[in-house]
Amino acid sequence: MKHFKNEVYSEVFAHRGFHLNYPENTLESFKRAAEQNFAIELDVRFLKCGTIVCFHDMYMKRLLSVPGRISKRTFNEIKKYRILGTKCKVPKLKDVLRMINGSVTVLIEIKGVFTKSYQYELESILSNYKGKIFFHTSNIVSYFRARKVWKENVVFVCNPFRDRFEFVKGKDYKRVISVPTIDNVIVEAEDSAKTVIKKIWGTCNKYTTRVKPDHWLLNYNGKKNQIQHRGIIDKNLKEHSKEAFERCIELDKIIEFDVIKYEGNTICYHDDNITKKLGQKKSISEKTNAKNSLHFKEVLSIINGKVPIIIDIKDFKIFDRSLEDDIMNQLNDYKGQFVVQSFNPLVNMYFMKKYEHVVRGQIGHSLNGIKKLHRVILTICNFCLFYTGRPDYIVYDLDPNVYLLSKFNNILGLPVIGYTVTKEEDIIAYSSFFDNFIIEGEIEL
Repeated sequence: MKHFKNEVYSEVFAHRGFHLNYPENTLESFKRAAEQNFAIELDVRFLKCGTIVCFHDMYMKRLLSVPGRISKRTFNEIKKYRILGTKCKVPKLKDVLRMINGSVTVLIEIKGVFTKSYQYELESILSNYKGKIFFHTSNIVSYFRARKVWKENVVFVCNPFRDRFEFVKGKDYKRVISVPTIDNVIVEAEDSAKTVIKKIWGTCNKYTTRVKPDHWLLNYNGKKNQIQHRGIIDKNLKEHSKEAFERCIELDKIIEFDVIKYEGNTICYHDDNITKKLGQKKSISEKTNAKNSLHFKEVLSIINGKVPIIIDIKDFKIFDRSLEDDIMNQLNDYKGQFVVQSFNPLVNMYFMKKYEHVVRGQIGHSLNGIKKLHRVILTICNFCLFYTGRPDYIVYDLDPNVYLLSKFNNILGLPVIGYTVTKEEDIIAYSSFFDNFIIEGEIEL
């Protein structure tokens, strides 16, 4: 066997295989690692029957849910058990190496007492293997015995002066919140373990959002920037008015509007007091007062499914969700396309639990807006509870520092929509931060 000691420390090893989706030290975890171009670290133990298997623990309890030392069992006895309740079985080393077939470097950790029989069987298995093989062990006796056979390719784990292997371990997967696929994780030759872990986390820690690039929120009839804020298409028309909505329908624009509870009724209205507190600009149009505002039912009747709608729920309450229930009751027979969104994370949490099928968005506050809020409210809303309702998309108002927020959401896999744009220059300036924009007025693009 050739010596590759100078090369091994530049490799990134999938510790016990890549066991994000499959149990450790299984054919499936090793296959996944090889497919992703990881080097593979595995543990071997010598059974009573003389078979060498890939298994980490001295005892079988943790992985196989049966008591006793694995070294006291035969392969015929343990092959009937499944690892961690999955369909995976304890594999033989020779089967693992046959599957890897020299495609990636292998690092074998010798577990248990390295007897002569153990050594001879391991030599026999490796005699015709053409790939790169290294060994490490924490047992000093095993180290010297193995070193007589494989020379510099053997490393003593407890040597404080030795170079360190680069491992991607099970603990590195703990931050991964969902695993739709890891096929997009491409390990380059120059990648360090930290870089690989970052790639895994960046690829896998994505929400399975329902707002894909072809969703009408991001691409309506092949176009972006087709969402009108409060139905404002012309500053001469009042926001949230019948005339404004009809004009949007005429021009085939998506309508975003606000809904509140007022004197026991669900109406279409926005209170500018909250806008002032957040340091945001008022809309370019006049508003109808709350008493004369359209009821939600009237708005649905006017739009009648002719264009998609975004329902912005302005609900400040903590426990009372009667507004949300009333909205959904009125939408029960509505045939058009709609999504809901809210600044209140508790609203999204409620939709997640009771109306999970409805696409929902979380409205955040820009860093400018944050300065206007009480810090406790900021912390609770923008950080502690922001993602608890599992939103499908995020909405932020325009801000010079918004890239800090939009970049994080892009890592999570969430599209980000910016509001509100009143001139074309804003779209150009912020286009790299947002996937779409909510528009006020008629902008020529």
